[in-house]
Amino acid sequence: MMIDRKSFLLGACALPGSAALFGLGACQSSSKPTSGTLHHLIGLGQSQMAGVTPGSEAVSTTATAGIEMFSCGIRPLNKEPSKENFGDSIPADCVDDFKPAVEQEQQAKSVYEETPMTGAAVYAQSAKTFKDGDKILLSNSALGGASIKDLLDDSATLENTKKVIEAAKKLSEAREMVYDLPAILFSQGWSNRGTDRESYEADYLEFIARVRAITEFENTIPFINAQMSETNTGQITDVMTVQFELPKLIEQGFCVGPSYHIPHAKDGLHFTSRGSRQFGAYFGKVIAKTAEGQNWQPLHATKTQYESSTKTVRVFFHVPNGELVFDKTIMPELPHKGFTLSSKQSSLKIQSVSRVDEQPNAIDIFLNEIPKTDFQLGLGAKHFDGEVSAEGNYENMLWTNIRDSDLEIESLTGLPLHNWACHQVLDVHVL
Repeated sequence: MMIDRKSFLLGACALPGSAALFGLGACQSSSKPTSGTLHHLIGLGQSQMAGVTPGSEAVSTTATAGIEMFSCGIRPLNKEPSKENFGDSIPADCVDDFKPAVEQEQQAKSVYEETPMTGAAVYAQSAKTFKDGDKILLSNSALGGASIKDLLDDSATLENTKKVIEAAKKLSEAREMVYDLPAILFSQGWSNRGTDRESYEADYLEFIARVRAITEFENTIPFINAQMSETNTGQITDVMTVQFELPKLIEQGFCVGPSYHIPHAKDGLHFTSRGSRQFGAYFGKVIAKTAEGQNWQPLHATKTQYESSTKTVRVFFHVPNGELVFDKTIMPELPHKGFTLSSKQSSLKIQSVSRVDEQPNAIDIFLNEIPKTDFQLGLGAKHFDGEVSAEGNYENMLWTNIRDSDLEIESLTGLPLHNWACHQVLDVHVL
């Protein structure tokens, strides 16, 4: 039975003061008097969403009031969630009740440690996204090492997600609560770093459609992904482009931004537990901003404008908060702040890069000579040799030194929540 949210907008789902209902999420109505809403956040994807953090202890060690997980933990699976164990099922007693969400309890029985889920929930809660007295339920069915084809072709991923949703609805009804699904959180891509755009996009969109279908809501569940920054190809991949362009590809699709500034483990792929917590907060930020009615977009270049008299390309940006900043402390400094140039005119080079004083959302790229044909600028699109930290954190990384001036911090770790420039390839027209 499909559930139509529209018929509930003036009923149980339209709770006074519930910002979550301003175009975000889906609610299951009840004819009984309700005792609030249960907002279910679901994590899917591969290792970064699963919380694979080698040698890193979970940092979410105490319960936060109003944030819950199933009785067996945030990851309701009976074995290690990996490509080799796709056949795992959910034990009945795992989803028979809720308890306070504590990531450390999950770690005690799994190599999967801090997931991004608690960071997302705590941010959303602190931003007053949901009504006072409502609950947030966390569940994570991400699979380490899984390609998008693995997730699409294997039935266990979707079946287990469906079972979790069914259990959450049942327990909500028993509590006389409204069931709400504000968003699906997704991070994946390393296992597809060599996949061409057409293949990845087709499989990814089909996966999203299937996930949305199993929720049994007629309205469109928001799907929030991150743009991966980790690749051993040395350059921007088609997967990164699809992730960035998700808002153009589907209704209610959002990109939180890139991941290069998140603290990584020594392998340069997985996050530390502190990093997972910070990563989750960015998802929480998108949930909160969208619930406020904002059309969330990450920090990214929106257009280029070439001026022949000064041999300058002006790059304009969408800046989520404040103004553009050239960061010198969080990420290793790169030549030209991470801008690169590609042209058939081999002598054409970037001479310097500077912010535009009169336009805080723009950057000027000064060229060494006048270009004869159109060319491309890369932003966080190429790996720079030699830019590897002592820990090796950036060995498989693309990044920039460009962020906004957002002053928010993640509540537990104290890590900043600046918004960083996405990976892009920009066309520059000179004629």
